[in-house]
Amino acid sequence: MFFSAVYGFSIGLIHSLNFACRNLIKFPALIIVTSLLCCLAFWLASRLITGKLTFAEVQHLGLTVYHDVSLMLFSLSPCFVFMALVFVKPDDMGLNEYPLFLFLNVAAIAVSGTVALVQRGRGLVRTKDVSGFAAVCLLFCWLSISLFTGAQCAWYLRPFCGVSTIPASETPFMLGSHPDIRGDTSFYMAVYHIIEPPPLDDEYHNFRW
Repeated sequence: MFFSAVYGFSIGLIHSLNFACRNLIKFPALIIVTSLLCCLAFWLASRLITGKLTFAEVQHLGLTVYHDVSLMLFSLSPCFVFMALVFVKPDDMGLNEYPLFLFLNVAAIAVSGTVALVQRGRGLVRTKDVSGFAAVCLLFCWLSISLFTGAQCAWYLRPFCGVSTIPASETPFMLGSHPDIRGDTSFYMAVYHIIEPPPLDDEYHNFRW
């Protein structure tokens, strides 16, 4: 989990050293929780689509995928440290370049997870002589499970690098379902508002920075 801890530290720097240090625990926890939940769901999906994969093989797949994701994100850590130090941070006038930083992180995690899962999954189904159509369906199902589970786990374990309606000095270790500074209550709302940012209300401008 060293690799994921370093990546977590790098993205926390956009907010503060306190958030960065928290992420030494929080981001590895995100990887572990997501991995454990997905491993079981991956096996159930494989039983429905094809019965050729054993429980042990699917569990090994899930663990190696998240090891690969951690390694790929670790390789990007220097880039995110640089961006965290030079991007204009949120202030009482607006979010500035923070949405771009958040978008780049979401994209990096999603692309890393997709590449790792497709590569490992293709290798596994080939050794088991799974038919082409079944293999595509299985990989698509695994990918959907992984993205959905990881996104929701990240939302409940936040904040990793962002702002909330709670002052920074009072921000708890994890916010759960508490709305963020734009009123988002789910990962999917937050992503939508990265693409189509809503106007910030008076609550944001009265926020104690």
